[in-house]
Amino acid sequence: MQNPNEDTVWNDVLRQVGILPGIPVEEKAVDTNARPLNPSLDKIIDSAWDDLFGQMTAEEMAEHEDDDLEDNRKYNKLRKRKEAEEREEANFSWGRVQPITREQYKHEVNQAPPEMHVVVHLVKDGHPASVYMNKKLEVLAAKNPKTKFVEIDYQDCIPGYPLRNLPTLFVYKKDELLLQVVGVMKLGGKLYSLEGVCVCVCVCV
Repeated sequence: MQNPNEDTVWNDVLRQVGILPGIPVEEKAVDTNARPLNPSLDKIIDSAWDDLFGQMTAEEMAEHEDDDLEDNRKYNKLRKRKEAEEREEANFSWGRVQPITREQYKHEVNQAPPEMHVVVHLVKDGHPASVYMNKKLEVLAAKNPKTKFVEIDYQDCIPGYPLRNLPTLFVYKKDELLLQVVGVMKLGGKLYSLEGVCVCVCVCV
């Protein structure tokens, strides 16, 4: 007996005269992974991506490139934005000592572009040792505009840090502490010169 479900000319004729039932139309498969077009939901998802990768550098994001991410387009867009921001910051001429707070430390120091050196000066407002060092660093900053020089209140940076340890300098690159100068001994004594600071700091930068 001929199969009534076969798609043949004869079966088509039988369907037209009502002897055979019509072929049921297949329902379109529903993609359970499809995301509804909801602007509010898009904003929530974008915010989640910023929370996940927003605090990373482009180099850190690259480590997740092979991860099984749900939306690689958002990842690539965010990574390109990070790379552009870092290029812009790296090409920016600083030329001065920039005050920062504890809340800004991670972004300004730890997440600085990987090719950039960052010199951190722990200070106390009006303290002679801080004022003296800052004058030297302002000169160095003007001569080295591609190096970032920042200053931060010593207690804001490290609560309980001894005042006697000022001046204190940290030099970072790629979130790595390259140099730590505590006090004046490494600088050549109490009345250290610009050259003493330069020799100490510029070994790294």
